[in-house]
Amino acid sequence: MGEESTVPVLCSFGGEIVPKCGKFVYEGGTTRLMRVHRSINFLNLLCRVNEIFKSTAISTIKYRYPGLELDFPLVSVTTDEDVSGMMQEFSSPMATPIHLFAEPRHNLDNGTIQSTPSILQNSEITSSSHMVDAYRQDGDGTIFSHSHGQACHMQYSSRQDLDNVTLQATPSIFHEKNETNTSSPGMFDDILYESDLNPLIHLLKENTAMGGIETGVGSQPQVVDNSGDNTTSKIDFSLSEGQEFRNADAFDMALREHAIRSSFEYRPMRTDQGRIDKTCIKDRCPWYIHASKVPGGSSFRIKALESNHAHEIAKLTTHRQASQKWVANFVRGQVRKHLYSTPDDIVAAIDHVYGIEVNYYMSRRGKDLALKEVHIGTSLYDLAAYCDEIERTNPSSFVTLDFPSYALLGIFIAYHATRHGFEKACRPIISLYSRNIGGDYPHVWLYATGLDGGYNSFLVAYAVVESSNQETWSWFCRQLARILLDSPEITIITVKQEKSSEAVGSIFQKAHHRYCRKLLCEDFYRKFKDKDLLLNFRKAIDAESEAYFRLHMDEISRISPEAQKWIKEISPTPNFWAVSCFDGQQDCIDYHLSAEEFDIWRDDGNAMNSSVISMMRLFHTNMREIFLRNQVQESSDEDRQLTPYALGRLDNVETQLKLSFINAKHHCQRQFYTESIYDNDNGHIVDLTERTCTCRIWQLHKFPCCHAVAAIRVHESNVLDYCEHYTVANCREAYSEFIHPISNVHHMKDTPRTSGAKKRTYSKRNFTP
Repeated sequence: MGEESTVPVLCSFGGEIVPKCGKFVYEGGTTRLMRVHRSINFLNLLCRVNEIFKSTAISTIKYRYPGLELDFPLVSVTTDEDVSGMMQEFSSPMATPIHLFAEPRHNLDNGTIQSTPSILQNSEITSSSHMVDAYRQDGDGTIFSHSHGQACHMQYSSRQDLDNVTLQATPSIFHEKNETNTSSPGMFDDILYESDLNPLIHLLKENTAMGGIETGVGSQPQVVDNSGDNTTSKIDFSLSEGQEFRNADAFDMALREHAIRSSFEYRPMRTDQGRIDKTCIKDRCPWYIHASKVPGGSSFRIKALESNHAHEIAKLTTHRQASQKWVANFVRGQVRKHLYSTPDDIVAAIDHVYGIEVNYYMSRRGKDLALKEVHIGTSLYDLAAYCDEIERTNPSSFVTLDFPSYALLGIFIAYHATRHGFEKACRPIISLYSRNIGGDYPHVWLYATGLDGGYNSFLVAYAVVESSNQETWSWFCRQLARILLDSPEITIITVKQEKSSEAVGSIFQKAHHRYCRKLLCEDFYRKFKDKDLLLNFRKAIDAESEAYFRLHMDEISRISPEAQKWIKEISPTPNFWAVSCFDGQQDCIDYHLSAEEFDIWRDDGNAMNSSVISMMRLFHTNMREIFLRNQVQESSDEDRQLTPYALGRLDNVETQLKLSFINAKHHCQRQFYTESIYDNDNGHIVDLTERTCTCRIWQLHKFPCCHAVAAIRVHESNVLDYCEHYTVANCREAYSEFIHPISNVHHMKDTPRTSGAKKRTYSKRNFTP
């Protein structure tokens, strides 16, 4: 045989394709080298591969098209023409991998291989998927092996026996669908060439139970042992009284599965938040089911069930319960592995498993829904690699990625630069905010923002979660508490209506908790549509003394008792929103840090339909630009001692001081007594040592009030010495550290951290793919 007429083939068997660092690679198995003739036909090629591994398990051959990665669809080889085309594609001297998948061939009844020679009847077969890599490269034809895993072995007599093998499809899988729909859990092991036409069918075995549907507590199908026959154990999808389900959706999906497999349809009688009633669609049929919510929880339990039908059960070709959501549940477990399966593949798989037809558009919408639900799962390795790269390029950053069982709990990121800036140069105020992500992959972004010296929003940390609820906010606050351990006692501002308020109260027990007064006023006006009421409500919030607070609250009560009742329902005491009830030793602000600038990043037109990791990259880039811009800007303003915001505020204080005719007199030591012709009370006492004023403005805003400025001038001191929170130097310190760029995750060579990970100093990831 001439060297130019043969092809050296490097075959790997027993391994698998796994995602690593944002791409798919082949790992494990046994590797051997052989030579095949360019004119070899499909059957002989299949026999050669089986012979070299002493196995009959290899029945499906696929190869990777030259130049494409493993995440692209593989090309199936099922005929002699396919083999000829493959040889033409690999006529170039370039070494290009070919991927061959193997599946065992079992008989439906006894699990043995369906083939002609008797030597194949008692073979020991491995039932997992396998892959063969063939490289078009120069070689001397030497056969070698390198084992990374367990290969398949069998005894055979001669090469001629294998050449005479006749590959036969199982007789009952297509001709008797009605009898096999509820057969053994391993019924998908029997498919031979059909796997080339529909890549979903081979892996549906993993999701056979309830069609891949997560049914919840106590609703998993039971395996029934049919003693006395040779058939494999069957799965029982029946429902019974007392069965409990995780929630209403889980019950609905289990009921749909039961109806589809039992070939009957139903219609709703009554459905609300607490109960679900269904009856058979046929008139005068007694079939009925009633489930209601378990008290004190979210699970649903079947309370009543009449399982008998008064009509003949006939096999259905279509089913009204086969909804888009049901199709999504059917393919959810497989869409992770077969991203390129077509709607036609899904239609064929459903017809094969259930014997019913769904239209093309239903299968397409079901696949789209499944892709949205598992989108995070398909990129978990990319997210893990991205988090590792942040920690590598930005040391001491705090990064947490939690996704137990492929269900994303959250991604939390706090850069070292933002942590340093908040601890060293920002006032101890944290505002918690959430924003929903639109587009194709809806999720929620959680922000923790502060204030820099210029009174600009300073993003301390952010997270991406699936939804805004008690669990995700508690998780976010726990991560936030870990980076604020060394910070002084802080004030945390939340939105009254969000679950963040409950999470802050349980986790930050020593911190000062306040509601966003700006949003409270918006809700108040939206409720009552009265500007006079709103004005009095704002004055009550900003009242510096309890007397003024009660004055405005009495006015609200006089105008609208309903408004007074609404205000009392905000919280048991006004400590969460009224300035007069705040602790004088803590900071507070008069509006919510809305993080509108960050919303602009998120709402970018190109980012709306992007993946989470793409949007996180956008955040990283924009934050890095903000830090660089402020570093350049502040370094050029060294001659200015106060930020523009502080200078404007000081001008307002000076104007108020002149208009109020405030006089300050020395009281004792560094305490001064101030009075004004407009003061209705006995004036105010200013303490320059403690930096307090009885009007409370200095304590609340950490900026001298008009009384304090009058006392400072009498003391012949510089007002700027009492505004250290708003100096240019302090603002420069907030942006003194760098946010370093990160490389493209898809080009990283490091393996994402899974098991055996190095010990992390700042974070701990629950990585269980």
